[in-house]
Amino acid sequence: IKEAEGVTVGNDGRIYIADTKGMRIAIFKVSEDDPQKASLINEIIPDPEETHQDGDLPFDVCKVIVDNRHNLYAIARSNNMGAFVFDSEGNFKRFFGGNEVEQTSEVVMKYLLRPFLTQAQLEGMTTSTPINIASFDVDREGFLCLAKAGADFVKVGIGGGSICITRE
Repeated sequence: IKEAEGVTVGNDGRIYIADTKGMRIAIFKVSEDDPQKASLINEIIPDPEETHQDGDLPFDVCKVIVDNRHNLYAIARSNNMGAFVFDSEGNFKRFFGGNEVEQTSEVVMKYLLRPFLTQAQLEGMTTSTPINIASFDVDREGFLCLAKAGADFVKVGIGGGSICITRE
């Protein structure tokens, strides 16, 4: 482990570590003979082709959780498409909880002005990117609870729809 920033334990006792500097998720199993020892049983390093990410973007995973069905969710700082979702075998499945760019008057104005701007003006414009998921967890019933940057809290159902949203 080069630099761990997140850790979670599944209901099967496996330990999932977000190795940020190692750009992987390391999965350990505790020895049944000696609970003081754990061995690496798998590591997840997603393929950029599979995740449709730019190959130059690091998999700088900083948080991991695992749900009751052994699906693994990971947040990487360089990704704004939502949390990575991996099945119990470590295969990438999809992104979850991806955000959209908030439709502010500034975003609408940029969209309307874009056809009239020169290339130099376009290059000087700031880009609008979605807000990343800041943190998440799984509750006792297996629902994902997402905290988005900007103070939104969302409880998400299995199908991906929001059950409740709070803003304080």
